[in-house]
Amino acid sequence: LGAEGWLVQVGVRPEWRGRGLAAALVAELLRRAHAASWPQVLLDVNVNNPGAARVYTRLGFAAHGRRARYTRAA
Repeated sequence: LGAEGWLVQVGVRPEWRGRGLAAALVAELLRRAHAASWPQVLLDVNVNNPGAARVYTRLGFAAHGRRARYTRAA
């Protein structure tokens, strides 16, 4: 098997959102991942971005835990 994939970021300008562009980009990534025999594709999505989470869920992604964000004052 090949290496797993990591989807770092998908961005669509606000005026172009709602037209399926992000879904089309991710679907193409998934097609190529399948062709390359990647066992899985991973991604992070901000919990404050339910629209993106819906796109990924429709494309077959499932939530797998949460990561904490840490900050430190200078």
